Amino acid sequence: MKEIIILNLGWNGSIIGDHLQEQLATENQIQDLNLSNKESDFLVKSFYYETQNGQFIPKTIFIDSDTQIQKKKIYAKQNFSSFRQMVEKCENLQGVLVINTTNQNYDNYIKEQQQLIPTIPFYFVNLIEDQISYSQQISLLKCYEMLKEFAEVCLQINGSVFLENKQYTTYPPRNISQFLSFCLASINQAYKKQLDITTFSQHLFLDYDQKFLSCGFDNTYVNAYANNFGGINYQEGKFNKTGLIIRGEPNLEQVKQVQDITQIPANMGILEKSYPGIAQISNHSSNVNILAKTINKFQQIPKQFFNIDYEMNESLNQIVAAYQ
Repeated sequence: MKEIIILNLGWNGSIIGDHLQEQLATENQIQDLNLSNKESDFLVKSFYYETQNGQFIPKTIFIDSDTQIQKKKIYAKQNFSSFRQMVEKCENLQGVLVINTTNQNYDNYIKEQQQLIPTIPFYFVNLIEDQISYSQQISLLKCYEMLKEFAEVCLQINGSVFLENKQYTTYPPRNISQFLSFCLASINQAYKKQLDITTFSQHLFLDYDQKFLSCGFDNTYVNAYANNFGGINYQEGKFNKTGLIIRGEPNLEQVKQVQDITQIPANMGILEKSYPGIAQISNHSSNVNILAKTINKFQQIPKQFFNIDYEMNESLNQIVAAYQ
């Protein structure tokens, strides 16, 4: 019996994880953590573990910095601390399926918790949001070409599955249990990689995010697509520049001050939400000299213009040094 742990990252990843969990419960005839049909599909043990009192707990972990998710789900650190216990309950664990929405970069947070993560394979599955219209030829998207280095399976919500052998399979996700089993079966031993979470995190900035450099983790991309404030601005069949992103809640006067210094157009981005102690800047351009210039300009902005105390993440300077 193949077993799998599902790790949902970010706001949208958690929403998708919620839907997956509800669908899994329906398909496997589980209600209020109880298995109503003892002769239910054997797949139930792939996605749940049974407690001593006969309850079936989903092998699912939710991680997000937003308080709404924290209230709804077990807090991320508690999840990580119980991660090893969840792994130990598995008899034939195939790996961890990481569901991560586009440009939700939680790699730093995972790195901080890596001592709690056992050495088991991680299969990174990246989802493209429903609200973004784009070509069905997913291989033409450069960011997903880069993802091939790390993801055994790239999943498009509307049903197309992109495997590393560049073959496309239409598999409408009506039965989530079968779909996840299909994903696992698609991971051929010939090219299955034993991914180390640290290696993945180190390369994420230099490869996948080369077109959209960022540091830290947040859930701001939920509104980004609609407002074009950071995130991916997709129009007329291609990705456009997104500009500078600053973590914090500056008012309109502060926004103007920042834009005057950085020369970033008004529609190209200030983050709308703050998290204590963290600042972030991003630039869509692959020209690292522009990124270096942006960092330099960002450092000119007085800290009093933000309602948080921030420090520049050294990762950005490391990226600049690596590419110069």
